[in-house]
Amino acid sequence: MQKQNFERAMRMVDALMIRSSEARVSAVLLQLGGWIGPRADTPRILDITQNQLASIANVSRSFLSPVLQALSAKGTIELGHRTITISDPAALRRPR
Repeated sequence: MQKQNFERAMRMVDALMIRSSEARVSAVLLQLGGWIGPRADTPRILDITQNQLASIANVSRSFLSPVLQALSAKGTIELGHRTITISDPAALRRPR
């Protein structure tokens, strides 16, 4: 268990080091959803506000909103009240 937690932490550090803010938001969403293993492409609901996500991804809320709207328009995510559902994890992993 300790090894898995260490690996998760390192993957989040890697996600936070991505220079492109848009790509960093996608990578952080994937890490928060825990997409690894055989269920990697299963949709997940994240109990997180957009303000919390902006803080974690180190972007402003005003920057995050259009990024999330674009992902929502593509069907990659669904925005809810205090939740973000990742409908298409594979699309988040694709390079932009």
